[in-house]
Amino acid sequence: MRVVALRNGEAVSSGSGTVIDPAGLITTNRHVVAGADDYLIEVLDDINELPVPRYRAGLIGYSSEVDFAVLQISHLSGGQPIVPERLDLPSVSWAEQSVRRGEPVALLGYPGIADGYLAFTEGIVTTVRNGALNDRRLPMWYQTDAEAAPGNSGGLAVNAQGEMVGIPTTVAAEERTGGRLSRILGVNAIAAALEAGLETDLSRLEGAAADPVIDTSALDYQAEPNFGSVDLEAGFRPDPYWTEVLAGGAVDVSYLGGDCVGHASSAPDVQLYWRGTSDELSILFVADEEHNDTALVVNLPDGTWACNDDAANGLLDPLIVIEPPQEGRYDIWVGSYEPDPDQSIWGQLGISELDLGGWR
Repeated sequence: MRVVALRNGEAVSSGSGTVIDPAGLITTNRHVVAGADDYLIEVLDDINELPVPRYRAGLIGYSSEVDFAVLQISHLSGGQPIVPERLDLPSVSWAEQSVRRGEPVALLGYPGIADGYLAFTEGIVTTVRNGALNDRRLPMWYQTDAEAAPGNSGGLAVNAQGEMVGIPTTVAAEERTGGRLSRILGVNAIAAALEAGLETDLSRLEGAAADPVIDTSALDYQAEPNFGSVDLEAGFRPDPYWTEVLAGGAVDVSYLGGDCVGHASSAPDVQLYWRGTSDELSILFVADEEHNDTALVVNLPDGTWACNDDAANGLLDPLIVIEPPQEGRYDIWVGSYEPDPDQSIWGQLGISELDLGGWR
């Protein structure tokens, strides 16, 4: 079904959704529901015709860890309340087994390029990407060569048996070769997000990106970090914590605005999981060669961005000081600010509760 996100009665974005329970429970992406206060649900009377408005739905909750949300049908499109238990809608079942590389997969949804009609594309699973959720590793993302486009987000990915294996969520595109792979949020990750519990604070969705496609022209906080994750707690030892990182990449981070400059990889370089209470937390990058110019970009637990270039030790090393640090996940990118965006720079990423401004 097609999900139209409304704000003050006006459409602000649209995507797709899947009924997983006959009583009208719908899965979709978090970015599909962001920035809205009501949701119009359009359904098919004829598979070869445009979907028609049939229901209204409310937001049950969303995951802050992965791009996932749940809606519940509650009214007819005209506003008349209904009893969901009497809907008896067609629904899909979840696959019990994870799909593997080379297995067929099909996507169903309402991409904009299909002019609002239901689109069916198929391909194979090209990549399986593990991730960490609820303190365990699991198959989180599937990539496929099945075509997807804006509007497919939140829809349905099925295996050869017609079972739901995930939600089409993003598209990765490589400009130089024209290569495209669709990314599916797997049912294992969805189940783990449900187990962890959904958030219901709608104010935290304000300003969230409503663009259903994340490609290599943007930073992707959902991607597996290039150089791993680290769990640190206030008072950790040894302090500073150091890890080797290769700075640079294809993404021009200046699209974020403010002090954000340089070129970084699409995936985070390091993910920091921070616990405890501290006055400040410093994040520093020290290039192996002093003349190399680098920059830091950090996505904070509340979703805001912090960026810096040339703050530490009077040289070219970037430093971000967070006062006080929030508990949660910090996605860290180290960018290159050299004239040649393809130049990559090795160095050390430092995390500390100490003053690192004079480090070298």
